Amino acid sequence: MLSKQNELKKYLNFTFRQIKNEKALSANQNELNSYFDKAVKILENFTIYLVDLVADDNSSKILENTKDRFSKLGLKVKFAPKIKAKEFNLAFINDPCFYEEHNIKDPYKIYKNAFVQHFITEPSEHAIKVILINLVIKYEIIKKEFFLLNK
Repeated sequence: MLSKQNELKKYLNFTFRQIKNEKALSANQNELNSYFDKAVKILENFTIYLVDLVADDNSSKILENTKDRFSKLGLKVKFAPKIKAKEFNLAFINDPCFYEEHNIKDPYKIYKNAFVQHFITEPSEHAIKVILINLVIKYEIIKKEFFLLNK
């Protein structure tokens, strides 16, 4: 963008500013809880696979705690060594900066035949809600069937 600005500055005036996404900011806790409840209902019929793409001393403990928290919601959760095609996957990865600093390929990728939500820290209660909602949204997009946002 900046290179184009230099090329076009005699024709156009560019101004950059940060804007708020009013729609995203307007979501309230009741809406989030409603989507979360629907997401859990949808996911109750499936198994969620936890995939450890960090594999350090701390990651197994984080994944075990995450599994326990999802199990308490009534969800079936299992560990898997890699992303499972046509299944629900939660992939634990490092922050993108970690891969850059260590010159390691970032394992984050978008899958065409699997439903994958990545996370980089042990999820808080709010993060668990967002993770599960996003996982269902990815499922809906791939399946081209939309349930979550229907009233």
